[in-house]
Amino acid sequence: MCVQCRNRVVSLKVPNRTLSEMKSAVNSKLLERKTFTSLAYLLRDIHLHGYILHVALTTPRFKHALNILDCCIWVLYFWFQSLTFTGLWIIAHEVFVDTGHFPFILVCNAFGFIIHTALGTPYFSWKYSHTLHHKFNGHIEKDQHMIPHLRVNQQNNHAEDRTYRQTLIESMEDTPILLILKTILHQLLGFQAYLVLNISGPAGYPWWTSHLNPWSKIFHRKHLLGVIASDLGLMAWVLFLYDFQKQAGLQRLLLLYIIPWLLLSHWITMIVYLQHTDPIIPHYRMKDWKYAPAQLATMDREFLGWQGRFFLHHISSTHVVHHIFPKLPFYHAEEATRQLRILLGTDYNYCETPAFRALWNNIRLCTYVDDNDEVLLFRDKNGKLMKERILQ
Repeated sequence: MCVQCRNRVVSLKVPNRTLSEMKSAVNSKLLERKTFTSLAYLLRDIHLHGYILHVALTTPRFKHALNILDCCIWVLYFWFQSLTFTGLWIIAHEVFVDTGHFPFILVCNAFGFIIHTALGTPYFSWKYSHTLHHKFNGHIEKDQHMIPHLRVNQQNNHAEDRTYRQTLIESMEDTPILLILKTILHQLLGFQAYLVLNISGPAGYPWWTSHLNPWSKIFHRKHLLGVIASDLGLMAWVLFLYDFQKQAGLQRLLLLYIIPWLLLSHWITMIVYLQHTDPIIPHYRMKDWKYAPAQLATMDREFLGWQGRFFLHHISSTHVVHHIFPKLPFYHAEEATRQLRILLGTDYNYCETPAFRALWNNIRLCTYVDDNDEVLLFRDKNGKLMKERILQ
């Protein structure tokens, strides 16, 4: 944990900010959306994706992966193609889902639907649930993803009711090998598990809740056709991939698409997890939740240096301002963050810990929140708050 975060933990308090106060701190011109600028970023990312794919299809060394050099070249392809996948996913999310940069909503939805479907995300279903996330960020019951485990769900408080098997499992969970395996599963499958099975979603939803189920509690009746359209789009995409596999072979599909797609899921899971999970990020019950302070319950981080800035459009380092101004164009988010940060001072959450180290730390330190706390802060598996660990 960086020095700034350690200081925030010790002096942590609920922000006392109003929405109008925060909005007045940012130049209104930054909220202006430019169609051609948005389109230029989209075309740039499509070109990057196409160029990397073209290199893989036309370079002889990409025809196989038998020796160490060939494997290293394929690893480079996986890395950069997964970043272009993620950049396109972010464009579809930021430009089309949240802000509607293009003048006609039909055009926005058409582009967003095509891009998200080709990247394995149910476009309209995600759009509907993400709107709820922005509306109820930090709400322990109504927020939509990365919901902390409440203590009553995480472990039984009565020692006499605990079985030997439960005790053994919990004692093993903190071993390095199991933490590593847990992290790998969390990263590669976390986003898909959320979409399909509501893993990390609201605990009060029925077991059959899914972004693929039009009758899930996530949605209203008016969303029915959109969810069905998202499902049909994914079915059509799976059939396309199946046909490609028959024509080009399973190995080709795995190398060119499936592995970069799994890494896309990793990047999305990691970005969203680190935005909303940290020892200093609070959650609130119904009686304590207020819209404006809750929008500050997220964390800005540097992410992959220049690669995060270029490929991922600053999504990780400008997330606080994104929650205050959901319609802010992403290409103005850096400047808006600088202006908002002046007003917020110590109420602004920023951590300079390298992203992968922060991921490892938070998986160990952010196990659950205790329902007895006034403000719900993450505790480790031994029940300690970060403040208690620092001051002990």
